[in-house]
Amino acid sequence: MTRSAKGAAESPGRNVRQKAGLNRAIAGTGWTAFAAMLECKAANVIHVPAACTSQTCHECGAADAASRRSQAEFVCVACGHSASADVNAGRNILASGTAASARRGALASATPATREISAEAA
Repeated sequence: MTRSAKGAAESPGRNVRQKAGLNRAIAGTGWTAFAAMLECKAANVIHVPAACTSQTCHECGAADAASRRSQAEFVCVACGHSASADVNAGRNILASGTAASARRGALASATPATREISAEAA
């Protein structure tokens, strides 16, 4: 989230000053302190690595950067599954967290059924 917007000498970045301000705000938020407080207060915190969750198909499990056609669109190159990129990544994170809680002997479902993403929203 805090990647530089400066670019290179041949192709300089855009909105560098705004991105620098955003980077300062993100760095000053204190994500480590937030995570520590959350772990103290919550009964069960499951850390799920976010790497490749937006590039992995929730239906077939194929991971390919070409499946992420735009910021908002996900179309799997292996099986053709189409969904919102955020919904697809959210389902991957939920499945990963649910599998981690099942390995620890917790409940099989991490969220109540009323809070799951409906098929119509996808």
